[in-house]
Amino acid sequence: MAKKPSRYQVDPLSVLSVTEGEVEILDGSTDIGFEQNSQSGLPVDQRIKVLSLDVIEPDPWNPRHVLPGEIRGKLLSKNISAEKAAQAWVMAGKTNPKIASQLDEYRLMGASMLDQGQINPVNVAKHYCKDGTFVWRIESGERRFWAKWLSVVEGVSEERTIHAVLLDELNPIRQAIENIQTETLSAVGDARQIARLYLAQLGVTPGSEIARGVVSGSNAYFRIALRPANELLAGRKRLPRGFWPKLENIIGHKRQHLVRKLQILHIPDALLSLAETHRLTEKQLREIISHAAAGWEKLIKLTIEFDLSGSELERISGEEDIDAALKMILDQRSGNLVKEETTPKDKARLTNQDSLPAPEQIVFRRVVSVSKFFGNKKYFADHKINVEQVVEDIIQSGEHFAILENLRQFESILDHLKDRVAQLPT
Repeated sequence: MAKKPSRYQVDPLSVLSVTEGEVEILDGSTDIGFEQNSQSGLPVDQRIKVLSLDVIEPDPWNPRHVLPGEIRGKLLSKNISAEKAAQAWVMAGKTNPKIASQLDEYRLMGASMLDQGQINPVNVAKHYCKDGTFVWRIESGERRFWAKWLSVVEGVSEERTIHAVLLDELNPIRQAIENIQTETLSAVGDARQIARLYLAQLGVTPGSEIARGVVSGSNAYFRIALRPANELLAGRKRLPRGFWPKLENIIGHKRQHLVRKLQILHIPDALLSLAETHRLTEKQLREIISHAAAGWEKLIKLTIEFDLSGSELERISGEEDIDAALKMILDQRSGNLVKEETTPKDKARLTNQDSLPAPEQIVFRRVVSVSKFFGNKKYFADHKINVEQVVEDIIQSGEHFAILENLRQFESILDHLKDRVAQLPT
C-alpha cells in the first residue's frame, strides 16, 4: 500500500458523530440557510444538514467509480435516477460474481451505518443546472451514498436521507485526500486520480475551454493529461515551478511512478471498465500495454480468466504467440506445484487436478498455497504473531470489507471440504 503523506493521516471528520437532533433537513428545493451554514469559518458540526438522497448526485469527475460502467453512464446522462441505478446494480450482481462481491461490501457498510449511525457525513456542494435549479454534488463520501441507496432499494431501510457537510464548492485536492485515505483505489482509479490533480493544477477543469465537448464523467477528460504539456500551458513551454513536488506530496509517490500510472489511461473505455471491475493491478496493466494495442483486449481477458500475475505477463512480453506463452506459464505453474510436494501420493493428487477446468485449477492452487502457509508451524513458532495487530492493520488499510467477503468465499470451500471429508471411510 502506498505511503500516505503524514499531514493527511487524520481525517478531521473521523471522530464526528451526528444525531438527528443536531441537524436540519433540507429537501434541496430551496436555498434556505446555505450562505450562513457554508461559511468556512464555522465549525464542521454547524455546517451539517440532513439531505434527501433524491437531491444528491455523485461527482462525474471523481476518479473513484463505484457503479459498473454501463450503469454509471446511464446515470450521468440522466437516463436513469440514482434509485434506478441502484436497482440496476443489484440486478447486475445476480449474474456477475465480481459485482455481487462488491455489492456485499456496500451492504455491510449500509448495515453498519444503520446499526452504529452515520459517523462520517458526506461532503457536498451546490451544482446548478441549466434551468436554474440545483442539486447537491458529492465531493467525498460517494461510497456511503450508494450504501444508503442499497439499503433503500433492497427494503432494509425506509430512510432516504443522509448527513452531509455543506461546502462552498468542490475541491479536487480534498477529494483526492479522501480517496487516498479510504478504500484503496483500483489501478485505473489511481490513474484517473493523478490525471485529475495534474489537470487541476494547470487550470484544466472539466468546464474549461480545452475540455469543451467532453461527455460528463467520461475518461476523455482524464486523457487530456496524456497530451504534451505545452498544449495545456497557454503559451508556456514548461510546467510551473514546484508542480511535480506538489503532486508527489498529495499522492505519496514520486514523479516517475505518477507518469507511469497515467499511461493506463491509453486503454479504451470498455477495457478500462473491465480492468477496474476485476481490479487488475498497475503491474498487470503496465505489462499489458507494453504490447501492441491490438492485443490488449485478449491479454486483459486472459489475465482475468487465468489470474495471471504481473510477473507472468512479463514473460509473455515479446512473445509473438500469446497462446503458446500462456500454455508455457500454466505448465510451469503445475510443474512448480508438483516439485513442492514430497510424496508420490501428493504428486498423484496434484496430477489429477490437471483435468479440472482452468478456473477450478486456479482456485485449487490458491487453496493449497494458503494451506501451506498457515501449516508452516516453524514460521509461527519463530514469530510471535500479534493477531490483534494484524486485524488493526487490515482495518487501517481500508480493505476490511473486501477481505471479509473474500474470506467468505474461502469459508464456503472449507465447508464443502468438511462435508466431503466426513463422508470418506475412516
